[in-house]
Amino acid sequence: MDRSAYALKKLGKIRVGLIGDGGRAVARHVAALGLLADYELVSLHSSHSSSSIGPSELLSTSASAAEVAHHPQVDLVAIVGAAPCAYDAACEAMLAGKDVYCDWPIGTIVESADAISALAQRSGVCHFVGLQLRLFPVIRYMGDLIARGHCGKISSLRLTASPLLAHAPSAPPGAGNLAVAAPDIAIHFLDAAFSVTGRPKFLSGLVGSGADWERLQARLSEPAQFCMIGKLDNDAMFSVHLDTRAWHEACLMLDISGDAGKLRLSASAGEFVNASLVGRRQSNGDPVRLAVPKTYHWFFRSAMASDVIGVANLYAAFAHDLHEGTHLVPDLQDGLLMDRILNLALRSSELGHRIDLTQPSG
Repeated sequence: MDRSAYALKKLGKIRVGLIGDGGRAVARHVAALGLLADYELVSLHSSHSSSSIGPSELLSTSASAAEVAHHPQVDLVAIVGAAPCAYDAACEAMLAGKDVYCDWPIGTIVESADAISALAQRSGVCHFVGLQLRLFPVIRYMGDLIARGHCGKISSLRLTASPLLAHAPSAPPGAGNLAVAAPDIAIHFLDAAFSVTGRPKFLSGLVGSGADWERLQARLSEPAQFCMIGKLDNDAMFSVHLDTRAWHEACLMLDISGDAGKLRLSASAGEFVNASLVGRRQSNGDPVRLAVPKTYHWFFRSAMASDVIGVANLYAAFAHDLHEGTHLVPDLQDGLLMDRILNLALRSSELGHRIDLTQPSG
């Protein structure tokens, strides 16, 4: 990984300063950090006067986001939830030489994500984003099975989902509010899928609401349906359909097929903790339930909710990367790519033609 604020001090716990809106998102991160011995929460700035986190649980509360960014005992600044000044806070922390976590989407437009990512590269700090679905044990196990040839040459990826927008455990922060659109949730699911199959090179998108392009781009409407089809780098076809108004059900299904076999992941509303994984080989037509090996679990889950475990997986992966020199955690470049995919899918829906991702963005 890049130069880290954590690496520049004596080894010990990674000290975290939280910047957030004082709601469920902040509580989720506090609970996740409590599962991991590598971390210590030292400071909090909430944009709301009433926070669900009592000051007695912290070494200090900070009067501003800038104070967290410059806190001498903070190694990692985590900007979570619908923090009003997320972009400015991320920039302030990077300029102060602190490692940074940001929820995804990073900004309301691709240019914001691009600017933050560029600053992170220039400053040399470590960074990661809230695309946590790819780090659930069942997704990582799927990826390893595919890498070992379970499916052979991948021919198709199919993702269908009908989460309850306000309650999907793996939905973006603030799900159910006007500012979160169905495409944002679809991209969280797609990032997990692309992490095991490879990235797209062509795509076409379609949104199922009458909202105009400007409102969609600014995340100011909630299209009920989002569809995307395309081709991956390995020439496999992919398709996705998210229907947020299928109120009678809340489920997700991911099918990955190849010339040697197939994998199917089924989960309730993106509830990946208890997801079902079934494999089928071409040489043996019987489907087999595949249990995720215990080695894929980084910490004791206890009775924590899926959204807390998802965030804890992010922090665990980041700590592993710092200690072992790996690159497990999704970073700002990954977030920028998914921002671009979403932006191009919405543009494709508006213009009615296929988008070539191999060409420079314009």
